[in-house]
Amino acid sequence: MVASFITSNIAIQTAVFVISSSILIPLTKPLVNKYIDDGKSIQTNAYSLIGQIGVVTFDIDVLNGSGQVKVNGEIWSAKAEENILKGTEVEILRIDGVKLIVKPKIPVLN
Repeated sequence: MVASFITSNIAIQTAVFVISSSILIPLTKPLVNKYIDDGKSIQTNAYSLIGQIGVVTFDIDVLNGSGQVKVNGEIWSAKAEENILKGTEVEILRIDGVKLIVKPKIPVLN
């Protein structure tokens, strides 16, 4: 805009625009990224299992701390606050070391 007040030559205005844009965009992008959070953090690796549904493949026993759950084709050791029988669908609440902490999935009644 400033260049258009100084000269009516479109080539000079275009050159000023291209040069100033080339300099300012790389300088302002890190500043904008610092203050704008898109909220799209993606869980990776084992933490992507949290909230998913699995099936108990080996009874989960509270006293022994033993049990297994199959999630996405993988078998994981699991713990729960109550005994859960084989074949029960469970929801993964969190991960404690190498064990999944699960709870039985509550069926939705229609």
